[in-house]
Amino acid sequence: MYVILGIAIFILLCINIFEHRKVINQSKEMDYISEKIESILQENGKEFIMISSESESVKKIVVGVNHLLERYYQNQIEYEKSHKIMSEVLTNVSHDLRTPLTVLKGYTEILQMKSKDTILNEEATNLIHKLDVKTQEIVRMINQFFSMAKLESGDMILNIQRMDIGRICTNIILEYYDLLEKQNFHVEIQIPDYPIWADVDQEALERILKNVVDNAMKYGVDGSFLGIIVQEINDEIVIKIEDHGAGIEMKEKEEIFNRTFTLNSSKERKYLGSGLGLAICRNLIKQMNGTIHVSSIPEKQTVFSIHLKG
Repeated sequence: MYVILGIAIFILLCINIFEHRKVINQSKEMDYISEKIESILQENGKEFIMISSESESVKKIVVGVNHLLERYYQNQIEYEKSHKIMSEVLTNVSHDLRTPLTVLKGYTEILQMKSKDTILNEEATNLIHKLDVKTQEIVRMINQFFSMAKLESGDMILNIQRMDIGRICTNIILEYYDLLEKQNFHVEIQIPDYPIWADVDQEALERILKNVVDNAMKYGVDGSFLGIIVQEINDEIVIKIEDHGAGIEMKEKEEIFNRTFTLNSSKERKYLGSGLGLAICRNLIKQMNGTIHVSSIPEKQTVFSIHLKG
C-alpha cells in the first residue's frame, strides 16, 4: 500500500516538474517572440520568427505572427512604390507648372510697371496688386512642392561645410531688419561675437532660418517680438527663434512638422499655406544630422530650437 502510494506521489511529482518546465519553456519562447517582433520593427528588417517549440499553442502563435509580418512587409513594399510614384508625379507636375507660372508672374510685373505710367482707378490698381500677390504665393508653393519631392526622392544633395553659424544667423536678421522695424517688432539678439562652427549646408540653413523667421513674423505679429539666440551647449550648437504671438497648441506641436499639416484655427486662416515649409525644414535639418523642436505657451511665447552637431 505504501509502495503504491509512494509510486503515485513520485509520478505526480514528475508530472508537476514536467508541467513546470513546460510552462517555463513556453514563457521563454513567448519572451523570445516578443523581443524578436520588437527588434524587427525597430530595425525595419525583413525577417520572420523561426523557433522550434513543442507547444502547439506557441506554434500557432508563431504561424499567425509570421502571416502578419508577411502582410506588413507586403504593405511596406506597396507603400514605397506608391510613395515613389507620388513623388515622381509631384516632381513632374511642379516642374511643368513652374514655367507658365513664371510667365504669369512676368505679366503681373509688367502690369504693375505700366500702372505707374497710366492713370488707373483704385479698383484696377488693387486688382493688379492682388493678382501679383497671389501669383507669388502660387510660385512659392510650387517651389515648395518641388523641393519636398526632391528631398523625399533623395535627389537633393547638400554641400556640407564647416561654417560660422553666428555669422549666418546675423546676416539673416540683417536681411529682415527693415521689415521688422517697419512692423514695429522688438528684436532681441544674443549671438556670440566669436565664431561658432558647425557642419552645415549654408543655403539649406539659411532657408530653414528664413522659414522659421517668416513664421514668427506672421504668427507672432500680435506680440511684436522676435528673439534669436545662438548657444554652444555641450557638443551641440543651438539656435533659438522666439516670438510672442498666437502660439501652438499642445496637440499640434509635432503635427506642424508633417507635410500634410496646416493650422486650422479661424484666427490663423488668413496665413494658411501648403503646410510644407516646416516639413522641408525638418527634412533639411535631418540631412545635416540635426533636429528641430518647438515649445509653446499660446498667446505668450513660442520657441523653435534648431540643434546642430558642433
